[in-house]
Amino acid sequence: GALYGTDLYQPGYDRRFALRPNATVSVSTSVFWLSEVDFVRRSISSGPGHSTGLYEYQKLSYEPIQGAVLSIRQDLERRVIGDPSTSVVTVGPVFDGYPRPHFDVQLNLRKVYVPEGSPSSWLYTALFHYYL
Repeated sequence: GALYGTDLYQPGYDRRFALRPNATVSVSTSVFWLSEVDFVRRSISSGPGHSTGLYEYQKLSYEPIQGAVLSIRQDLERRVIGDPSTSVVTVGPVFDGYPRPHFDVQLNLRKVYVPEGSPSSWLYTALFHYYL
């Protein structure tokens, strides 16, 4: 996918262009891998030129029984590709449950790794969806 926008959510940026290849790979009937890489180029109104960032998402999943999916998820955010000090990485387990039609639950626990000198932390989320 691709995106082009102006002043998208962050008024300091004049223009933003994103290119996003993604893939879903089935390793077997119960193991699958989701992957996405986003390249984002921003023109900055208050400074010189532009910045180019990289955002990446990986999720390896196993469905032991229908409706219960166990996964390991990894995210990477690097606001400036050539500058490792702008990186944040998260890694951790995910549980997705689909107990009945139109209802799902997702539980995430991820360790957040930030550049040196900053403390790492834990991130946890619980999502519940009901679809009409």
